[in-house]
Amino acid sequence: MRQTKTASTAASPGAGMLRMALAVIVAVLLSQSWPSAGMEGAYLAAGIAFLFGVFLTLGWPEILLRERLVRVFLDCALVGVLAAYTGGAESPFFPLYLLAALGIAWIDTRPKVVVATAALVAGYPVAVVAAGGFGDLVSTPVALRAGFIALFCVVATFLASEVQGLKRLAIGLSSTLAKEIDRVESDENLISEFSPVLKVLSLEGILEWTVEAAHAVGGGSYAHVAALAGNHHQSLMEGDFDVCPSWWHPAIQRLVLQSCRGDETVRSDEEIHGIKGFFMAVPLGTDEEEKWGP
Repeated sequence: MRQTKTASTAASPGAGMLRMALAVIVAVLLSQSWPSAGMEGAYLAAGIAFLFGVFLTLGWPEILLRERLVRVFLDCALVGVLAAYTGGAESPFFPLYLLAALGIAWIDTRPKVVVATAALVAGYPVAVVAAGGFGDLVSTPVALRAGFIALFCVVATFLASEVQGLKRLAIGLSSTLAKEIDRVESDENLISEFSPVLKVLSLEGILEWTVEAAHAVGGGSYAHVAALAGNHHQSLMEGDFDVCPSWWHPAIQRLVLQSCRGDETVRSDEEIHGIKGFFMAVPLGTDEEEKWGP
């Protein structure tokens, strides 16, 4: 069964290409400033750094991608070899230790951060001793530079913790936003499902729903509903407008008022507005109050 690579084991093309570029620059500087004889170790370190970048770009081996501490160790060792071959305490490649220290920002646990910081801080004096012996180790510049590496590691760790906090906040906000979007979509679906019910919460909606139902059930040429409140009324019709008598037709008003005030279904067989057949009014409303419309 094929498995997808996780974020922790995905290839790192950016980090890989950066190391490849630095390795090429270092090799060019070595060829311009130092004789080739006796510099085999420095060229070897540059070559290994280039291969390291290739491996990171390709995503192999997996340990280089999964374990950030290994990257810091390897970077520290390569920079140490380069510094040892190019002057030790006087090496112009000292700033590469700071670039190696940036790898601490991606280490996820404090014990590993401490180990990586110790490796970087101790790596520079070791390179100095390898280049010139223990005499250079007691010099002030070496101590200051080692302390600067330690301070830089602390700053990198602090900034990494802040970035991780912001990342967790962003993930939390993204999760909250996703939940809100789901809730809004759920509410929209709920509203769409209950739109026929919500429509009748207004008087116009009630009249519209009633006239549609009455026309469908009654099967007549039209259906006419009216809401009464004292001497005021509101009416709505559906069907054949040409044959529908006006609300102001005396026979229609009498039929409606009799149905509402008598609380009974009223039927009329007289001819109204040239229509032969029968007209029927059904009262609407609750049992506790006067009917408000037919």
